[in-house]
Amino acid sequence: MGQLVDTLPGNGGRTSSREVGPLRREACPSARVRTFTPGWGNLKEFANELLERVRKVANDHADDAFANGFDEAAKICVGLLSETTEGLMKKISSGSSLSDKEQYLLAKLNELKSEAETRLHEFWSSTNE
Repeated sequence: MGQLVDTLPGNGGRTSSREVGPLRREACPSARVRTFTPGWGNLKEFANELLERVRKVANDHADDAFANGFDEAAKICVGLLSETTEGLMKKISSGSSLSDKEQYLLAKLNELKSEAETRLHEFWSSTNE
């Protein structure tokens, strides 16, 4: 069995392909017919090209998933630190003063947030080199 590629008169020169059994040219004598029987060389080239494209799509998908996951994880971590410091800052802006422990906590959270942002940025930069 082979693949039939035919161009029939009256269909605008479009081609169609389909698997066929024995060809019967007399059914439409004006059709241009050629058969293609893949050889090992053509099949191997096709398989290699297909494998390369599948690998590229898989790599692109994995890269996108990694980037999305990293971005979300970074947002969660920095967001938690930001929310906590914002709560302490609201207390200050409402006119209340922070206790010594709260002042220390606010300073440490700001340091931690800054350090986390720096390390996340450095990691991201190192993966995109």
